[in-house]
Amino acid sequence: MVMSIGWNPYYKNEVRSVEVHIIHKFAHDFYNALMNLSITGFIREEKSYDSLQALIDDINFDTEVAKKSLEREAYVELSKDPFLKEFGWGKDVDSGK
Repeated sequence: MVMSIGWNPYYKNEVRSVEVHIIHKFAHDFYNALMNLSITGFIREEKSYDSLQALIDDINFDTEVAKKSLEREAYVELSKDPFLKEFGWGKDVDSGK
């Protein structure tokens, strides 16, 4: 995932927020489910944009940067941690098991 933590100046938010963009395509919908996150890096500062498309383009670029980073051995090992696979009910979200 890539995540924005801040004020999201494009939307002129008045409170700080956390917005997660999940990269992986899951087999099942998990709206309203608990989600464990591990913040492992920093890509860029937040900024405002002249258009929504410019914001989307930067999020897509951030996603490509994250995908490359996640190919590194340390991140591959981290992805196997049960903390990131199980969410209190003992099921793996990919398999539904």
